[in-house]
Amino acid sequence: MNDVAISNDPKVQTLRQQIEQRLESFAEALPSHITPEQFKAVLVRAAMGDPNLLLADRVSFFEAALAAAIDGLMPDKKEGAMVVYNTKIKDGGKDVWIKKVQWMPMIRGIFNKVYNTGLVKSATVGIVYGGDQFRAWVDDDGEHLFHEEAEDQDRKLIRRIYAQVVMKAGGCYVDTMRTDDIEKVRQSSKNKDSGPWVDWWEEMAFKTVFRHLSKRLPFSREIAPLLDRDNFLYDLAGQARDITPAANRPRGIANRLDALVGIADQSGSQMPMEKLGENEKEKQPARRQESRKPTERRQQDDRQRDDRRDDDRRGESGGDDGRDTGDAAADEAAAYRAGRDARAKEMSRKAIPAEYKKDEALTAAWLEGFDAEGN
Repeated sequence: MNDVAISNDPKVQTLRQQIEQRLESFAEALPSHITPEQFKAVLVRAAMGDPNLLLADRVSFFEAALAAAIDGLMPDKKEGAMVVYNTKIKDGGKDVWIKKVQWMPMIRGIFNKVYNTGLVKSATVGIVYGGDQFRAWVDDDGEHLFHEEAEDQDRKLIRRIYAQVVMKAGGCYVDTMRTDDIEKVRQSSKNKDSGPWVDWWEEMAFKTVFRHLSKRLPFSREIAPLLDRDNFLYDLAGQARDITPAANRPRGIANRLDALVGIADQSGSQMPMEKLGENEKEKQPARRQESRKPTERRQQDDRQRDDRRDDDRRGESGGDDGRDTGDAAADEAAAYRAGRDARAKEMSRKAIPAEYKKDEALTAAWLEGFDAEGN
């Protein structure tokens, strides 16, 4: 089917109209360099290129689109992608699998945000293959990395995956991981044998090593919400079985993944080099205030999603055929907020309300809220 035929498909036409109705909301979230019309065109093109997007839950489609707009990135499979995955919901007391959409920034989009801080001279990721010359080391002058590709690389052998950020003000941050470290993270994914980890292994490997490095960057809190978009890939519900004392349990999925792999920062510090020696107690109030901004946006997204749930479902299916899939999304959002509230009240992580324990998705949402960065 050619582009003209796809463009004239009734499902595409309906989606185009629904996007048009939401341009004002997208305009409020988009940065100045992306116009609503440009964003609309990319969304339609993404749906035309992936039939699963047209068949997926429409509420989650617009949630993912709004998340992309908030991040200021295009869902063009370069800066980020709209990922379709199967999820289980309750419909009339029965388990039903539906297709939902999730926004997932890609390394190119993440680097765009990194450069937008104005602090970075260069940011790179790479793979060291067999035959390449490679060295990463730390000395009195800081962290260093050297990589020279061989003319005849052995691409069947992956020796390292690395990330490097060089600051304009001086200083360099380096992180490397072996393939078995990456594999441990992949194994913790709920979709380790399908989806992004199969379709874009290199992309996911790059993001994994950069995510680990990002915690040491001076602007780590500015890009953390962007990196946390991948949380949906991992088994947060499984953390309910974690018997580690709460005081010793890593906070946030990035820290939990690092603990799983068993790796530590090469600098031997969880603090950016520029921050060593500063009084962290004096900095804490400003950090907490800044970290609330993504939460406020999430709450605004929840309200907008609830307002549009009914008409999205009618536009997708043409009628009411049981429990609205938007109800599940709203329930998960409520569970997420309840988890954050529980953490704020210093409740135990094991104190998951009974109504959430009955549903794996709600358990995962509550735990994600409880463990959210900036709590």
